[in-house]
Amino acid sequence: MVVAGRRRVQARNARTSASALVWREMQRAFQAINQEKEFSAMVSTALRQACRLFRSEGALLLLANRGTGLLEIGAVENISAEALEVYRRAPARTDALGPDLDPAAAAADRERIRGLAKGFARHLLLPIALQDKIIGALMLTDVRAGGEFQESPE
Repeated sequence: MVVAGRRRVQARNARTSASALVWREMQRAFQAINQEKEFSAMVSTALRQACRLFRSEGALLLLANRGTGLLEIGAVENISAEALEVYRRAPARTDALGPDLDPAAAAADRERIRGLAKGFARHLLLPIALQDKIIGALMLTDVRAGGEFQESPE
């Protein structure tokens, strides 16, 4: 009985030290972001920190343009210039990341977004919503370690 109790304590301590490590890394990231004086520099630092925290090769922030309803490139970290130019010529609609009103059009828009990850084996696309409205998306590409990274669903 003592051995089982000791194992539980060791497991709890391991979880606690892992949580503390994650917390310290998050604090470090936010400190770096908060040191920036301009919004564009802050966003770029946030992407670099996201790459560091998630061990990602690249990151991209897409922001919704309320006037056009398109997802425009807001900030980039290690995404190919060629992929960015192709996307700029035909950006995706914001509703491509929300409920599918027109599944064929939404699929085409999602494919254009996936084109931004050209050259990377995997990517993760996270819609950013505010009050049930898509206001942007964060894309992370190829994690170097960890294995938890999955391709975005179809």
